Amino acid sequence: MQASGEPERRSPATKGQIVALGVSAVVLLSILLGNPAWSAFWDAITGGGENSYEFIRTDVDHGRQPVTWDHCIAIRYQVNPDDGPENWQDIVHAAFADVSDKSGFVFVDAGETRNRVLSGAWTPGSSRGEPVLITWSNQGRLHAMEGAIGLGGGAPMDVNGRLRFVTGSIVLDSVSHSRTYDPMGTTAQQAVLEHEIGHVLGLDHVDDDRQLMYPAYHDQNDFGPGDIAGLKALHDVPCG
Repeated sequence: MQASGEPERRSPATKGQIVALGVSAVVLLSILLGNPAWSAFWDAITGGGENSYEFIRTDVDHGRQPVTWDHCIAIRYQVNPDDGPENWQDIVHAAFADVSDKSGFVFVDAGETRNRVLSGAWTPGSSRGEPVLITWSNQGRLHAMEGAIGLGGGAPMDVNGRLRFVTGSIVLDSVSHSRTYDPMGTTAQQAVLEHEIGHVLGLDHVDDDRQLMYPAYHDQNDFGPGDIAGLKALHDVPCG
């Protein structure tokens, strides 16, 4: 200690001490971030993951805004329940309700259908095409799935000089969603469907495995901060 009224004097830190301190800080941070509680805390104060979103397509004629739906018009969807799980209605309705809450887009249930593919009918210039079609299919019936547990996407059209999605489709693997063969839980099935709805709205895959739009499902049962930021960006595209 120094006498009262005299400034305390410290020996200058050596280069080695500074490097050692920096390495120790990095190691400590790595250990803390390996703990889920600390990782969540770190994300909360740094906004971690909020930039983890990508768009399937952007409109070069409108400042590279993402291509998505006209959010002033409700998005209709229809379901062909063949080969789907017994509780498909609960899963579908809960998924669309959650995506609506997270994104601001409005969805309307247009009922059941026997169709398995979209007809392609669309009136040029219209913001509304066929309802989004949801089906379940096994790998043999739809070879394009190639081991995927779900596929989804929208069809962009020119609407009054702006690219917009006017319809779309989602196909879910009937085997992995079956109640009798290697069943996925209801929460997992809803998460997979919400991932595909994200594609229909215009979100692409991301490299951040904390997000629901990560290409592989590994128990991420809700949208992450990046997913939600991406959904908001889609909804921010002007309507009309």
